[in-house]
Amino acid sequence: MILFGLESKLPEFNPSKDEIIALADLLLKVRIKQRSGIVRFPYDEYLTLSKKDAYYIMHKENNLDLEAFADEFNLINTELLKVSNDLRSVYNQNLKTILGNDSIEVSAKDIIYLIESYCIKAKRLLFVADPDYSLSTGFSKKSNKKYETIKAFWINDEGQKVRSFSKNVGIYGNDIDKYVAKLYESLGYFLLDLDFHTKNKLMIDLIVLKDNKKWVVEVKMKDKEIFMDFYARLELWKLYQSIYWG
Repeated sequence: MILFGLESKLPEFNPSKDEIIALADLLLKVRIKQRSGIVRFPYDEYLTLSKKDAYYIMHKENNLDLEAFADEFNLINTELLKVSNDLRSVYNQNLKTILGNDSIEVSAKDIIYLIESYCIKAKRLLFVADPDYSLSTGFSKKSNKKYETIKAFWINDEGQKVRSFSKNVGIYGNDIDKYVAKLYESLGYFLLDLDFHTKNKLMIDLIVLKDNKKWVVEVKMKDKEIFMDFYARLELWKLYQSIYWG
């Protein structure tokens, strides 16, 4: 296409790999398939179960229906598909279709900036699906305890990789359920007292409350490193939503 009448002075640009299309393709390859190893069940329904049924439901292997963060993971996977399609569309479509108005005047810079905005969004979503983070420990003189900190990375408004957050995720050496409790609090849940009596009398790890809904939570995960992947992912997903869904 003749845009500026300068092609005779410029060699043809025909890369073997189109980085923008490659970015759109990559979004489709990082879909979340893992389970968190944390299950939840509605509190009120749990109270009606017999001990046998409660045990079966909370300990049944591969029970995908009870995945604690299934809603979040499904939303992320849907967003990966949408953003991939959006990026591919804005990159390949005719400008008149994108702008929707023939009278709008745009510069090459406007188009480059628009595409870069879509690329930044895509790269941020990649960090959600596949977090880049590190773990470290620190010591609090006030409490005389060692804490574990997760430091995750992000893409800033200029497209550069930066540290997104540094969060205290709990006392170093804690049981995994204590880390899970910290995650729930970070996601806006309230932790409720575990000292209650029901006819099933099963020990459960957590009771959480959000949006007037109570859940009993069982932590099956034992691998702290895998858990930290989920911790970083859900924190970054919260950040992503505040930018693009807020």
